[in-house]
Amino acid sequence: MRAVDPSGVECEGRGWRFWYKFKICTLTPDTLASDSVKHWSTSKFDGTWRRGSTAGGCRNHPYTFWMNPQFKIKLEEEDDDPDDNEVGCSVVIGLIQKNRRQLMKSGETAHHWAMPSYEVPPQFQGQKDVHLDKNYFLSHAQKARSETFINLREVSTRFKLPPGEYLIVPSTFEPHKNGDFCVRVFSEKQSEMQQCDDPLAGDDMEISATELQTIFNKIVAKRTDIKTDGFSMETCRVMVNLMDESGNGKLGLSEFATLWKKIQKYLVLFAL
Repeated sequence: MRAVDPSGVECEGRGWRFWYKFKICTLTPDTLASDSVKHWSTSKFDGTWRRGSTAGGCRNHPYTFWMNPQFKIKLEEEDDDPDDNEVGCSVVIGLIQKNRRQLMKSGETAHHWAMPSYEVPPQFQGQKDVHLDKNYFLSHAQKARSETFINLREVSTRFKLPPGEYLIVPSTFEPHKNGDFCVRVFSEKQSEMQQCDDPLAGDDMEISATELQTIFNKIVAKRTDIKTDGFSMETCRVMVNLMDESGNGKLGLSEFATLWKKIQKYLVLFAL
C-alpha cells in the first residue's frame, strides 16, 4: 500500500509508525459490505458559485437562495430489488469542491455546503431551462437534502425518491462565496439530468437593473480570460438609464440586444 507521511512524502513499505490521513475510495455507490456490483446510470456537471450572480447561500437567505445553480433530474423507473420493502428510485448525489488542496495551501478553508432537493412543480415538468425563482422557495419545503452543512471536500448522500422530476440546488452556507464544484448523480435505473438556466427576463419580458446585473455577472463568470469582480448594481442602473428609450426603468429585449452588442465590442477592445 502506498501512503503519504506527515511531511508529504509518499511511502511504500518503509515501516513508519504514524498515519497522518487515511482515505478509502469506492468505484461505485454500492456499499463496501456488499459483494454484488450493479450497473449505475451516471450524470456529471460542473458548476460555479460567483459573488453577485450564482452564490446565493443557504435557505437562511431566502431572497438570494434561488440564485444558486440548479440541476434537474428525472427519475422514471423504480428499483427492481425484491428484498427491499421501500418502493422508489435509488439515487446517490455527490458534490465535490474543486481545487480544495490549492485553497488550503493558500490558507483558505473549504466552504460549508449542502445540496437540498425539491420536486419540480407540475406546470414546469417536461420543460427545459426551468430555473425556479425566489417565490417558489419561499413557499415550498425541500423534498430531500444532504446532511448538515459541512466543509468536507465531498458531500454525498443516498436518497430513495418516488418517480418524478427533482431540482438539485447545491449551495454554500453563506452567500457571496466564490467556488467551483462538480455534481454527480448515480441512479440504479436510467435517469435524465440537465443544468437549468434562468430566462433573461421576467414575466413582463423586460429587464430591470437587478436582472441585468444577474445576467451580466453570470456571463462574465464563465469567461476564463476576464478577471473581474462583476458588474455593480450602480453600473447596471446607469446602463439601463442610458439604453431605456421608453422611460419605464427597464430594458426591452431589443434594447438589451443593442446593449449586449456594445458590451461585446468593449470586451474585445479591453482584451487587446
